[in-house]
Amino acid sequence: MNRALLQLCSRLAFIPVGLVLCSAALALDEAERQQGQLLLDRGEYQAAEALYRAATGRDDTDAIARSYLAISLLHQERFTEAESHLSIVFDQVPVYFSDRIAVEYAFISPLRAATWSLQLGDVPDRPPVVSTMVIGWAKQDLKAARDWVYALPKGEIQDAGLGGLVRTISDSSVPDAELLSAFSSDLTRQWWVRYSVVPLTRRYPRIARDLIERYINDATLRQEAERFYEIGLRIRERE
Repeated sequence: MNRALLQLCSRLAFIPVGLVLCSAALALDEAERQQGQLLLDRGEYQAAEALYRAATGRDDTDAIARSYLAISLLHQERFTEAESHLSIVFDQVPVYFSDRIAVEYAFISPLRAATWSLQLGDVPDRPPVVSTMVIGWAKQDLKAARDWVYALPKGEIQDAGLGGLVRTISDSSVPDAELLSAFSSDLTRQWWVRYSVVPLTRRYPRIARDLIERYINDATLRQEAERFYEIGLRIRERE
């Protein structure tokens, strides 16, 4: 796995580092895959750009090659070019890959990434992409990310951004009542609050228990939250 994507995975604490992003790259031939990884590892983004640009246009590699090409362009701050390639293939790559592209973009240029995430159009996984982008931004500047999310119109997209804030804050603190009250519906709030249970239980099991009791009453989501609570307790015991 190349450095850029390995760093990308490690920035998402809720997803195990090393999740097989490289499996997507196997659509390229082995020599191209190894050479591209080496170039990205070295930060030689122009050379990586040339390699991946040469691989575009092949039916079996185009989406993946264009995605890696976009990553090399993002690191050169050639954002318009990168976005033009992503607009072609973004709905063709696996969701976990598109999420990581969003986080990488957020670490390079958070406000530009935020604007881009809202311009994706009718992409089925658009709200999760907004959420993941906000996570990347909030890890750098929580206040700026929060202000941007709060300024969005109420609805599905803002809810996704609020969910990204909940997940980020839960990694080191406790989501506050103002944030939790900002969701557009009670069910949506419950859906996102359950993601805070594991990290909170690892540090503050009583607070996590209170959060479950106070906010999660949907039967299915409550069952998942209880399962996450048990997972958090087991992790806490091992630490």
